[in-house]
Amino acid sequence: MYGIDGNSNGILAAVGYEGQVYYSSDNGKTWSQMHRESREYQDVAVSETNQACIVGGISFNKGFLLLTPHNQNPPTSAFDLRSFELCDVDRIGSMYYACGYGVVLKSANGMQWDFSSAENDYFKSMTWYNENTGWVAGYQGTILSTEDGGMHWHKLSTQGLPSASKRHILGIHHFNTQRLAICGNKVFSVHD
Repeated sequence: MYGIDGNSNGILAAVGYEGQVYYSSDNGKTWSQMHRESREYQDVAVSETNQACIVGGISFNKGFLLLTPHNQNPPTSAFDLRSFELCDVDRIGSMYYACGYGVVLKSANGMQWDFSSAENDYFKSMTWYNENTGWVAGYQGTILSTEDGGMHWHKLSTQGLPSASKRHILGIHHFNTQRLAICGNKVFSVHD
């Protein structure tokens, strides 16, 4: 399994490769498998209306987004195919954000997506403090921040971290608006 998310209604969803989707409607006490297919699901975000937004893919020209009720098998026509892999999806308030190969996307409903102005990197992870303030981290070592919901992005200093060719960032998490934790190949750091 690669991604898990839940909402305040006690709904949880977990996704993984080979189209694995598991859901729980009782805060994770019991789980049911939804479906299995040959899709590479990488992450999920569950809304307060119990919709699951799933992202995935395995390479260039093989990515997708999917918005579906958390406990229903989606029809093939529901997949929004993209020409880039997507690795992470987050829901903050009413907004969805997704990142992946060279892109950070934003959506108010999980169906229509807009590109943000994030600098090109293979974005593997993001974290959001609120609908305006967020960070995204790339496999090539880029760490970007936004304070306007992704309209503008600013590169953060990576002083003290391994060189970009060695850090390969795979995860990012915020403690507050000033402190981040990052992890990846040859790097684990708390960054102020």
